[in-house]
Amino acid sequence: MKENIKEKNMLKNDFFNTKYKFIVIGCSNNENNIHFNNIQKFIQGFINNTPIYFDNLEIPTIIANTKENRNKFSKIPWTVCLAITLGRYYTNPVAEMINLLKDDKENSKESNNYNTNLIKLNLSPYQKYLDQDRLAEYLKYEIANVVNKDGVKLKDLLIPHLRGQLDYISGLGPVTSKYIISYLLSKKSMSKNELEKRLRDNLFLNCQGFLNYD
Repeated sequence: MKENIKEKNMLKNDFFNTKYKFIVIGCSNNENNIHFNNIQKFIQGFINNTPIYFDNLEIPTIIANTKENRNKFSKIPWTVCLAITLGRYYTNPVAEMINLLKDDKENSKESNNYNTNLIKLNLSPYQKYLDQDRLAEYLKYEIANVVNKDGVKLKDLLIPHLRGQLDYISGLGPVTSKYIISYLLSKKSMSKNELEKRLRDNLFLNCQGFLNYD
């Protein structure tokens, strides 16, 4: 009993003594927003000048339940897995949506169910009246649009859960994406000139405007 209390106190001290860029607090529904100000004031009493945000857990929960995440985080508590997906979704929601698409693609090889993760997203009360396959295809189209509008930072591709974004860059396919990632992992960086040397002219011209080399 004493050891458990001591361990909890150590974890609490670690939390409040660590410097954070921001803190995200998850909630199960919007009604919990009424408690946000109280929670925010409590935490900021210990951690000053750290932005604190409140977000719904609905989509991070779907992401945490994907087959890949269940396998990857099988040895850690469910709440920790959910906290990881919440943080990832808050910092880069598009990358996490792409991971949902990846999980759907893997599941489609094992069953006749397609786009099961995408249609679980509660985006509108009217979406149940739509053709679910067409809705999923439209969401994929919009995800690709957002990726190309915002662009992809090449340095982000060094982080495993962010790599799926490259597949949605206009002008690139899975084979070229894997080649670029493989080169990045070996060199840790890639300049615009290096990319131009390693891709065919038409490929480079098609994709170079959507990539960030900083």
